[in-house]
Amino acid sequence: MQTKNGFTAMSAAEFGGWLAKQNVTRSIKRIQLHHTYQPDYSSWNGHPDAFYWQNSMKSYHVNSNGWADIAQQFTICLDGTIITGRSLNSAPAGIYGANTGAICIENLGNFDRGGDSMTTAQKEAIVSAVGELLKRFNLGTDAVTYHAWWTADGGSLGDYVAGRSAKTCPGTAFFGGNTRAAYEANLKPLIENYMNGNGGLTVTQYEELKGLIESKDNIINKMGQQIVALQTAINTPKMIYNYIDENMPEWARESVQWCVDNGIIVGTGDGLGLDDKDLRICAMIRRAVNLICKLINVKL
Repeated sequence: MQTKNGFTAMSAAEFGGWLAKQNVTRSIKRIQLHHTYQPDYSSWNGHPDAFYWQNSMKSYHVNSNGWADIAQQFTICLDGTIITGRSLNSAPAGIYGANTGAICIENLGNFDRGGDSMTTAQKEAIVSAVGELLKRFNLGTDAVTYHAWWTADGGSLGDYVAGRSAKTCPGTAFFGGNTRAAYEANLKPLIENYMNGNGGLTVTQYEELKGLIESKDNIINKMGQQIVALQTAINTPKMIYNYIDENMPEWARESVQWCVDNGIIVGTGDGLGLDDKDLRICAMIRRAVNLICKLINVKL
């Protein structure tokens, strides 16, 4: 943990202990998640320093946007560093209409599709930071909100709606997407897993386990479908063709007639008694005989 220029940078492992010592007098009811878009991973790789980028963002927010301070309470960097920003006792400048009672987290990078691919360190830091904040303020995972779930004039959409949402932030590829469904399916279970003690699993291990379970479920579902198909085939009465008529598939009639004419098939008093497999065999026999006759130049 290191403090410089009014900011404190720490690891994800240090964040919970640091947070427990903070005297927060504001009522907290919401955790905002954003991406910086710029700076992105390329920016960071050119100058990999959390303090540098936090100072840079503060300068832009204060001098260009005219805000009183840096917008966010925390920035989470791609190396997993969590760095403080605006005071926890001041409302952020994160989402118009949703800043009262909120804590704003900016995640350094561009997480729209085609942008940055989030590092494991950053992913785990996001999960642990959000989990610690929710625990600290006695909130559930439904207290998490994305910028994309709000309109530019502060209206709550509850989800990303193209053309109505203020931004795509925190990114169309952020933990699988910026929709509520993506949050429910991807990030929310990771946060819940963290808050519940996660059984000693890291985010990566949890996702691998989840993938194995989903793979197993897919295999079981496919096996179930195959069993149903087999049962259907078993229970379906076999079609028997006794006569060369409209009940017999048209493609088979000429071959079956040829086999009858050449004594290959001999019926009984009840008819020919052919099933679908027999029809295919008749067609194969006729094609084979025709081919042999051509090879030896014999007219059939």
